[in-house]
Amino acid sequence: MRIEDAGRAVRGVLGHAHAQPEPLLGIAVDGTRLVLSAPGASSLVYATLVAAGEPPAELAGSFAAPKPDSRMLRDGADLEIGIDDGTLWIGAGNRRLTARRLSDAPVDVEWVWPAEAAEVDLALTRDALLDALPGGEGVIRFDGLDKQLVLESEDGERRLGLANRPRRRKPVSMRIAFERLRLAVEPQGERVLLGLTEGRPLTVHSDAARAVLSPLAPPPPTPRQTRPQPARTQAPAGKARARTTADPGRRRQEEMREAAERRREEEQRKAEERRQAEEARKAARATAKARQALDRAASQLAAAAGALDGSPLDDLKPVVEELRERVEEARRSIEEGG
Repeated sequence: MRIEDAGRAVRGVLGHAHAQPEPLLGIAVDGTRLVLSAPGASSLVYATLVAAGEPPAELAGSFAAPKPDSRMLRDGADLEIGIDDGTLWIGAGNRRLTARRLSDAPVDVEWVWPAEAAEVDLALTRDALLDALPGGEGVIRFDGLDKQLVLESEDGERRLGLANRPRRRKPVSMRIAFERLRLAVEPQGERVLLGLTEGRPLTVHSDAARAVLSPLAPPPPTPRQTRPQPARTQAPAGKARARTTADPGRRRQEEMREAAERRREEEQRKAEERRQAEEARKAARATAKARQALDRAASQLAAAAGALDGSPLDDLKPVVEELRERVEEARRSIEEGG
């Protein structure tokens, strides 16, 4: 299955996969589209590729992600993707990457993408953003007055001009790991949109790929900020063990899934209300048009009956009167129904 200009997107997805403890590549098939995804404990990167034909259903599943080959997966490279005896292969020219199948179920990516639009979308050029990203952890912030993206790290502050001009003036910020953001930006197209919302995941998307990153927790307080805490009642041993053995990454994913489900249900409810309201408006417009048409028909039939009176065609008058009666019945039915 041939896919044009897919080198960078696939390289970026595989790069994100290999930044995780267990590199995983998911493939979903939707018509002529292939969705390649690389999930992490607190981030997800996926690319939607359009194939030259309809991919075989056997491509769908989860695979042990192969290491990205930067020479094969160069920018603009056309790729071929297929599967032989349950082994996925990705090729370009005479080079190939292979991946063994782990599961027939692809990675579910739809629930991760926020249902609500970001508070502000910042448009930047991909290469300028990659060049400006520092290392370590820090804060990204939208400066609503200067209309700039601000990157704050231990090395200081860096500012980037935007390719758009958001109307929002209130600042928005979040704490992130810059290396994770770099992995999310790598597979993107030339124009990248960062979606910032206070207290919610950061979204990164372009015409080539999408990514979602959970914000980092605030940094621990410095010794100067630390204050003596009042003694706390010790929790029962069973509850303490339950809390300490819980998997934070899994719990966070469950919380994100539940929040996404709630947003999806709310959107579906609102969509159903809008659909019902639209149907009611259509029915009202149709009723009004029918009433107008019946009024015109009644008027024309009355005129026809008058014209037939005493004419050589007078014997047709009962037919016209019967039609008038039917029109009147239809008008009464509409009035009673409305």
